[in-house]
Amino acid sequence: MSRVLTGPQKAALKNLASGRESSWGLSGRSAFGGHTRTMLSLYQGGLIDKNYEITQAGRNAIQAPKGL
Repeated sequence: MSRVLTGPQKAALKNLASGRESSWGLSGRSAFGGHTRTMLSLYQGGLIDKNYEITQAGRNAIQAPKGL
């Protein structure tokens, strides 16, 4: 997945990388509804696996670029 991540995608990946549930910090039905699509896009992009665990590609995607 070479495109830029959205805010919700970054938040979900950072939560997973920190050992929390991907939905940690969300509140409200609308946020949880949108989270379903966020997780699907991360899975389709290979950033999480079928068990909702972050992949190495997902970890790489949330790393700060070198030199910054």
